[in-house]
Amino acid sequence: MIGKPMSAAAPLAAPTRQARLARTAVAALFLTNGAVFFNVVPRYPQIKADLGVGNAVFGIALTGYPIGALLAGLLAGAVIRRFRSARVAAFGIVATTVATLVIAVAPNWIAFGGVLFVVGALDAVVDVAQNAHGLRVQRIYRRSILNSLHGVWSVGAVLGGLMGSAAAGLHLPLAPHLAVSATLFGIVAVVAYRFLLPGPEDAERLAEARDLAADGHEAASPARGGRRSLAGPAVRMLAVLGVLAACGALVEDAGASWGAIYLSGDLYADAATAGMASGDSSS
Repeated sequence: MIGKPMSAAAPLAAPTRQARLARTAVAALFLTNGAVFFNVVPRYPQIKADLGVGNAVFGIALTGYPIGALLAGLLAGAVIRRFRSARVAAFGIVATTVATLVIAVAPNWIAFGGVLFVVGALDAVVDVAQNAHGLRVQRIYRRSILNSLHGVWSVGAVLGGLMGSAAAGLHLPLAPHLAVSATLFGIVAVVAYRFLLPGPEDAERLAEARDLAADGHEAASPARGGRRSLAGPAVRMLAVLGVLAACGALVEDAGASWGAIYLSGDLYADAATAGMASGDSSS
């Protein structure tokens, strides 16, 4: 009697309703994370004019965002361990929307740069948290879904850019425009929180280990001395990835931050058309 081959892979079970809801919820967080700040970027020409500064000073103020993101990103892991990724991702977006409201009342370029520092710091922590939660959902699905979530972020960035461009084209004052954006995306984040995965961050990893043990498999254990042998290649790989990420961020930031200013200033485009440069560059 010929039995089934031992290597035949069992079909993956369909995701549970909780898993599908969690995936939808974390996708909503990615969408809002992309949309919130890109509502602001198309309004840069107006903000620059209201502050009465030139390109050099405005560029210095814009550095507040990446500096805040860089510094806060180092603390993201500790914050997530303390409050869990679901809370940090959802309520971090709410905090980000509130911080963007201050942009409309910044009295000078220094205050504007300070607000961008806070927004960048919050965005970095939220970004890590939503990716961490996306990985939790991915473990339940047992297949890659993270790229699709990043795609949803791009959709959100384009959506935010279009909203900002429309507001600029309609000459909507900055304060009510950002208030609408904050209210809309803050509500989305709070509702999404209800459907995110509960429990500790390693809950799905432990459940997967139990399933493997029940199937008679043992988790692979690192070879003795493996950390020492892998440390060098890991550091080099991280360095290469860091350089690639920096290059990508530079290209994206240049188009997003200066596209609207260039079109409205040098090419005399109207506010709505100029703002679309920011939304397009985000994708």
